[in-house]
Amino acid sequence: MSKRMKATVSGLAMLLAALLIASPALRATQGAKDSGEINGLLADAQTESGILKVDTAELETFTRSNLNWKTFASKLDQIKDHVNKVGELTAKLNSTRESGSAWQQDAIDHINPLLRDLASSVTAAINHLSEHQSLVHSTHYREYVQTTHQQASNLAGLIADYVDYGKSKDKMEALAKELDTPDR
Repeated sequence: MSKRMKATVSGLAMLLAALLIASPALRATQGAKDSGEINGLLADAQTESGILKVDTAELETFTRSNLNWKTFASKLDQIKDHVNKVGELTAKLNSTRESGSAWQQDAIDHINPLLRDLASSVTAAINHLSEHQSLVHSTHYREYVQTTHQQASNLAGLIADYVDYGKSKDKMEALAKELDTPDR
């Protein structure tokens, strides 16, 4: 992502945060304060899902190579481990969900189905490889891998967006305090 695009995304996130903070009706529905524990778990999930996205992209490049099935199996084991780590973090997020603010609960609710779909895709890719080791370069297997990469990218993007939102929201609240803006 270019610096200009990052600045644009950051600016939009800050604008959205400002609108949410400025709107009394929306602020009233937010209820609970943000949970620092949930923010930390989301940041950890962002890191792990970013690694997962890179690993699935690498696996996708394998489908355009002459690598043997053992190389695919090794990469799938790494991917499975990362999915399991994100799963552990998500389990912790689920157990702390009620202590979070509305946007944090929303984040958790959106992460769960994406992670389930990704885990299902990884399992399907592993099972297909176990049953058809000689077909790692087939169109059918390539589709499994492409789907897995797309789902990993979606999960990583979603988590990154929520982490960015939380950081932008924190910045806006800090600026409001610094400016001594009255609550409305």
